[in-house]
Amino acid sequence: MMFRVLVFVIAALFIAFAASWLSAQDGVTSITWLGYHAEVESSALVVAIALLCVTGIIIDRLVRALVRWPSLMSAGWQMRRRAKGENALSLGFVALAAGDHRAAHKQARRAEKLLDKGILTDLLVAQSSYASGDSKAASRYFKKLASDPQTAYFGQLGLMRLYQQDEARSPEALSAAEKAFSIDSTSAEAAQVILKKALQEADWEKAISCLTIYLNHSAGQSQSEIDKARALYARVHLQMAEERLQAAQADSMPLSKAVIKQAISDCETALQQCPDFTPAGQRLVQLLYEKGDKRRAEKHARTLFAIAPDEASLALLRDVRNDNDGQFISYMMGLLAKSSQADEGYLAVAQFAVSVGIWASASQALSQISERFIKHNVYYKVQAAIAKGLEDDAAHQRALEQAAIAPRAPHWQCHSCEASGPSYQFYCESCDAPGQMMRRTSGQGVKVISAS
Repeated sequence: MMFRVLVFVIAALFIAFAASWLSAQDGVTSITWLGYHAEVESSALVVAIALLCVTGIIIDRLVRALVRWPSLMSAGWQMRRRAKGENALSLGFVALAAGDHRAAHKQARRAEKLLDKGILTDLLVAQSSYASGDSKAASRYFKKLASDPQTAYFGQLGLMRLYQQDEARSPEALSAAEKAFSIDSTSAEAAQVILKKALQEADWEKAISCLTIYLNHSAGQSQSEIDKARALYARVHLQMAEERLQAAQADSMPLSKAVIKQAISDCETALQQCPDFTPAGQRLVQLLYEKGDKRRAEKHARTLFAIAPDEASLALLRDVRNDNDGQFISYMMGLLAKSSQADEGYLAVAQFAVSVGIWASASQALSQISERFIKHNVYYKVQAAIAKGLEDDAAHQRALEQAAIAPRAPHWQCHSCEASGPSYQFYCESCDAPGQMMRRTSGQGVKVISAS
């Protein structure tokens, strides 16, 4: 404000100075034109010319304003209309984020009327139609987005999700996913749909490729989703190793070094992604032992037993060490004294001692289990076996009664159909779902990416 006042004062002073200077100047201007002669003071002529120029400029501005008035009125109307459309667009996205699909759809229709067809308008209409269950409208707008090179990826992704709602349209969902993937080869969302088909067709190379893409571009995914992908990645690699070994054994020929080396690599890759995946660890120990690398086999067997101190991993360690039964039990008791998971380990040693009929060692191992250990049915079954071996019928009966009501021991369970099994299988024997068998040690399990 002060700046404007200062400019006005300076301009007024300049005009006053110029007028004073002109009035003080002597001189007459003589003009002869078309037979007429006129004389006028030079200062007055300068002022007249200046006034004429200013008047001309003012008239020009007025004429321009009158000519442009209709377009200015139209521009103002368009601006107000656009402002209302952008407001409707903003409210629509806010309503969509808040979960009010009805309000979002209403604002989307309003924005569509007020604004020219554009990416954001089409996107809001498509998303609100999809969220409100209007699949036909959603399909129409997603197809429109898919036809534009700038939004083709998002349109195909929207169509993929729309088709996934209807099992009968699974081929169309897969087609949309493949088109989206061809546009953006780092799309984790499209990779999941392609992965589902790859698992169903046992195309392990494609499944691994999809999982790799998902894991390499998992920004924004929850840790649980990433863990699921890693678990499935490990299971597919182990299945590849198993099928390789089965194919080689079908020829009734000894396994070649190349086959064993590749199978070992698959198992190691599986364990890198999922270190607690014990079936891969067990197969790795077996392969190393068969290869003749007993040192590494024993090292991995000890690591496996530390992760999962159960009967299977203990039996594997027993095989690679090649001790007699008594020596092995003594070795394990010493090893478990320093273990952080000693309780499960002592139970596994007791199971082994029962299997070879060393009742004293079985009782000793069972007595080392701490009070904080949650006694499950296997614990009481081992206790019953010891009592039976020592011919204590009363203790045997009590242990069996406890086993009947005790929690279930760690086991493998399919999280697609909830069927349980004592050992790991890639394909569930009940529902045939691939990669769904997970180790369940408590009331909750972790479900891997489903292929069903």
